[in-house]
Amino acid sequence: MCPQIEPPAAPALFAFSYTVPAGAAAAATCVVAGGGEAPEFKPNYRDHIVRRGDRSPEGMREKVRFVMGLMGGGSPRSAAPGATPPSPRPTRCTTSGALVADEIVRHGAAAGGLTWHLCRPPVEGLDYEMDVRRTAREMLR
Repeated sequence: MCPQIEPPAAPALFAFSYTVPAGAAAAATCVVAGGGEAPEFKPNYRDHIVRRGDRSPEGMREKVRFVMGLMGGGSPRSAAPGATPPSPRPTRCTTSGALVADEIVRHGAAAGGLTWHLCRPPVEGLDYEMDVRRTAREMLR
């Protein structure tokens, strides 16, 4: 993330996720890495960004819809073994453009909470990124 307000003086690691073996009775968990408004597995992001440079409310709405599809069913991310995330799950979005929260709510992605980071996504040209996760255990220090 690239904070709009009071950015750090140098790149920094804020958080990371990792897995450890758990028994069969463990709660289902998932961490779906951030995805932005460009299709995966293309030669580059720049030529495939959804409504590139358009931060209007309708442009942002289309970007959110695209990313919701990327994070939901039918995408390579959701097709991975064990990648069907249980609901509700927290959703985090990163954008310096208009937040189109109604699209996120309409798709059921805010049931576990929604955190908006007023930041630029870490890939030049992208305006919106989100990740979803549900963890059985979270440690903060």
